[in-house]
Amino acid sequence: SCGIMNALEEERSKVSLNVNEIGQFFHGSQEVLDNFKAFQKLIEEDPLFRFSPSEYDFTRKERYLLNLKRMTRFHQLFNMENMSTLGLAMLIFQDQMPMTLHFLMFLQVLRHLASDEQLEKWLEPALRIELTGCYAQTEFGHGSDIQSLETTATFDHSKDEFIINSPKLSSIKCWAGDLGKGATHCMAHAQLIINGNNYGVQTFLIPIRDPITYTPLPGIRVGDLGPKIAWIAKDNGYISFDNVRIPRFNMLARYTKVSRNGEFSKTGNPKVAYAAMMFVRTLISCGTVSYTHLTLPTIYSV
Repeated sequence: SCGIMNALEEERSKVSLNVNEIGQFFHGSQEVLDNFKAFQKLIEEDPLFRFSPSEYDFTRKERYLLNLKRMTRFHQLFNMENMSTLGLAMLIFQDQMPMTLHFLMFLQVLRHLASDEQLEKWLEPALRIELTGCYAQTEFGHGSDIQSLETTATFDHSKDEFIINSPKLSSIKCWAGDLGKGATHCMAHAQLIINGNNYGVQTFLIPIRDPITYTPLPGIRVGDLGPKIAWIAKDNGYISFDNVRIPRFNMLARYTKVSRNGEFSKTGNPKVAYAAMMFVRTLISCGTVSYTHLTLPTIYSV
């Protein structure tokens, strides 16, 4: 073992690449690189974050529970709502941490689309992870084709509620991160129906699990999609709705509203509703390109 390490150090000493310059290039500046190194040091010194080769033998359930503990500790130390901190977490940990989509998508949609009254009710519980959420846009039959989504939200005048339904197999929501096991609520896109008229896709906050027992609420069929090639422990899930009732208050109302008597109105550009998904897809693609462009030339130049 010592012989191998000595041989590695000897070979590394012959490399002409300036590791610090590569770090500056990747992180954008020496200051950000120094912050990253300090961040790494804190992580290395915490026993909960220390990697053990025995983790390779963990079951998916064991990996998920361990990562859940790490996420809780990480949030206590660094506040995962901070986007730069969340980005560092995605660089450091081998698995994607549970509840990253709660911070990366659910909270962002809530901040940008909820009215002041809705933020007053939901934001603090979401920041304290008492209310845990996911972003449910993609369906079996539709992904980026937003206007063709088939989940419906029909306004019931008599009870001042929306009735959420998945009318066919292709309308089942799928692949939402944190939906499989951890979310108590989902931010779902659905076609708004009032008096038989379709007012397009709107965004609804839907309770899906009991916050104490985590059992699905009535009318909710939800589950985990299982292991994948990458991010094995991430709980991507599926969900369908069968006459699930939510208050009218639960349609996010910063840009679109439905009055008590069923009148629909909108202000601003409702396309902002899809900005969170666009942001995350850009983040994933940029990260993949960065890792590939830096890793391959570095490997083959050594």
